[in-house]
Amino acid sequence: MAEVLTLPLDLSAEASRRLHVQLEREMAAGLDPGSRQAQIACLSGSLTRALHQLRESVRRAVSDLPADDPTASTLHEAATGMALLAQAVMAGAAGLGAQPLPEA
Repeated sequence: MAEVLTLPLDLSAEASRRLHVQLEREMAAGLDPGSRQAQIACLSGSLTRALHQLRESVRRAVSDLPADDPTASTLHEAATGMALLAQAVMAGAAGLGAQPLPEA
C-alpha cells in the first residue's frame, strides 16, 4: 500500500521541489506511488488561492490608473490568460481530460 501524505494548504516552491524529487525517486525504484489525488487537490487549491491573490493585486494596481490606460487592459488580460492556463493544467491533472490551452 502506498503511503499518502497530506500537504500544507499553501505549498512553497521548495516543498513542490521536494515532492517532485521524492516521486521521481519512487518511480525510478519501481515503486507504486499510489494515488496522488490528495496532493493534486492540495496543489490545485494552492494555485486557486494564488490566482485569486493575483487578480486582487492586479485590480488594486490598476485602480489608480486612468480608465483608458492600456496598461490596465494588458495586466487584466495577462492575469486572465495565466488563470485560464492554470485552470486547464489543474483540470488535466485532476483527470478531467485534456483541456484546451488558451491562445498565446
